[in-house]
Amino acid sequence: MKDVRGFTLVELLAVIVILGLLLTIAVPAVSSYITSSKKGSFISNAKMYLDEARKNATIEGTLPQDKNEKITIKVSELDMEKDMQKSSYGNSWVDGKSYIIIENIGSNEVPKYSYSIALEDEKGYCINLTLEDNLEPSGVNKNECSIKTLPGGPVVATTKIEELALTNANELQTDVGGDLHYYGATPKNFVTFNGEKAGWRI
Repeated sequence: MKDVRGFTLVELLAVIVILGLLLTIAVPAVSSYITSSKKGSFISNAKMYLDEARKNATIEGTLPQDKNEKITIKVSELDMEKDMQKSSYGNSWVDGKSYIIIENIGSNEVPKYSYSIALEDEKGYCINLTLEDNLEPSGVNKNECSIKTLPGGPVVATTKIEELALTNANELQTDVGGDLHYYGATPKNFVTFNGEKAGWRI
């Protein structure tokens, strides 16, 4: 009859200690890899949103033409695949804090465009408004962003055309349909929206 011997208590304890040491080293490394991967995907998604916004604005002819003029596009307005409509952490985007700004940093005659993006999901993972060329995984944080919230709801005019400071009353004329139109050359021909300080030309 063969002599079958098991492990001694000391041998079992040694194996448990070795496994514990391996887990102590492996778990943080795996966790760090997962975190790095999610941040990388977060930035990859941001760049795809920028590409989509650039394509749409070019095709639709909505790129800003005047120097320093800006347009804002919400991420929710982009026509993206379903798996691209959430962050790499699996959360939906906060509508008022996830948007792209396209600015004409050139001139009226020779436009040149800069593209910036801000993103925040429902769990607080975010990147502050960042220029496209400066997007890095290290910029992804949780609950540490200070993104300016876009006004919600419909756009509301807060300055009526009748209230504009006109230098000549004849600059306002009524058309056949009874609507007021501005015809003058005064520099104050603007309206504001949602409490903005700067006005939009009309």
